[in-house]
Amino acid sequence: MHPADYRLLNREDWLNWLGNCPYATFYHTPYWYEAWQRIKGYRIEARLLTVDGTEVFYAHATKGKFLDLLDLSLSSPAGTYGGFLSRKSITQPIFDTLAKRFRKTTLGVFVHCPLQPLDFQPVGTTDFTQIIRLGNSFEKLIDNWSKGHLSAAKKGIREGVTVRIADGIKDWEDYFTIYQQSLENWGKQVSSRYPRSFFDYLASLDKGVCKLWLATFEGKVIAGSLVFYYNQHVSYWHGTGLKEYLPVKAAHVLQYYILEHAVQNQYTWYDMNPSGGHEGVVHFKNGFGGEKMPVITETYTGSRNKLIRQLLIRAGYAQ
Repeated sequence: MHPADYRLLNREDWLNWLGNCPYATFYHTPYWYEAWQRIKGYRIEARLLTVDGTEVFYAHATKGKFLDLLDLSLSSPAGTYGGFLSRKSITQPIFDTLAKRFRKTTLGVFVHCPLQPLDFQPVGTTDFTQIIRLGNSFEKLIDNWSKGHLSAAKKGIREGVTVRIADGIKDWEDYFTIYQQSLENWGKQVSSRYPRSFFDYLASLDKGVCKLWLATFEGKVIAGSLVFYYNQHVSYWHGTGLKEYLPVKAAHVLQYYILEHAVQNQYTWYDMNPSGGHEGVVHFKNGFGGEKMPVITETYTGSRNKLIRQLLIRAGYAQ
């Protein structure tokens, strides 16, 4: 593939192409990249490439390191799904042709989207996500829940936990306040922290792609879940709750109504995302009857960046 065999997409074309790709997720959209551009200063772009007659989409977020002498390129920010997307299965020769160019020029992290059909197994670090195939019956879906999870959801509903979608900045402020308290409770176990500005940006998005689900008890917001929607894919990305209200099972009630809504609106997948190595989170997600799907991440350093890095190490600017 010659370097000229691609075209850069403007924002409208970016969204139009993804809107016709069944494997595209919210994490491939400009909404997600723009969020991280605002808080981290990434340069972002999306490309459409053609290899042997197959059209392939690729976006990335790039940031300079070490006085901008090195570029760190992410196929999607924050370790979320990126990689190459096509409307049909990607073959090994096509992937090799595409990947060769990026591996030569870039210091990067490349996360494969688990929904994109590939006729080969990529090589890299393997994690997993937990995905529920929704079907068209919510009753059948909850039959796959563990006895404990279903009992907890019914208990919470019976005891008065109610669920609604956030409507207005006050709801988002309440959620962020609870999130800050949960960070204090987790302490050093926290694997990621997000600033207020990040949630402010998400609050500005259309509810068609981003919904903040809130659980209330006795008139007070006690927990919430941030969920992204795109094409056939619903993604549970973030959740938090007040520790003192754990006995009323708000987290289970939230999942009950989020899943019911996803089934009613005919989505295909409910993706609970990788769990950052937290076994307790994995156990919680297991109770909803999802299946584990591999998420493969490649980390690589291009030849140009290897040379520059060696020079920086010798000069004492890098390790």
